[in-house]
Amino acid sequence: MLPKPLERFVQYTFNEQANRFELDGRPAGPPDLLVLQESPLGFYSRIPPRVAAMAASDYVRVITFEGISASRASGAVYDRDDMFFAPFGGIENAERPGPNVGIFERRRSR
Repeated sequence: MLPKPLERFVQYTFNEQANRFELDGRPAGPPDLLVLQESPLGFYSRIPPRVAAMAASDYVRVITFEGISASRASGAVYDRDDMFFAPFGGIENAERPGPNVGIFERRRSR
C-alpha cells in the first residue's frame, strides 16, 4: 500500500494576510516544490501575487499538466458556479477536464 500524501509529503500553506508560507500554522521558509493550478475559472485557481512572483524568479518549472491552453481558453465556456473545470461549451478546446497544473522546483544556491 502506498503512503498517503500527507504522510509522504510535507504540505505548506501560504498565508496571504501574513504574506508567508506556513507549516502547521507556523512561519516557514519557502518549500522545495510548488504545485500551482491555473484555469479560466480564476476564482477557483487564483495564485497569490507573491507566490506567482516567487515561482517566476526563484523556481524552475519542472512539468505542466495542461487542461486547456491559454490560446484556446477563449473558445471554451465554463459554468462559473462550479469547480469541475470542464467547459460545457467549446469542450473541443480542452485537452481534459481540470485546471492546468504546474510543478515548480526551487532553484538551488550555488
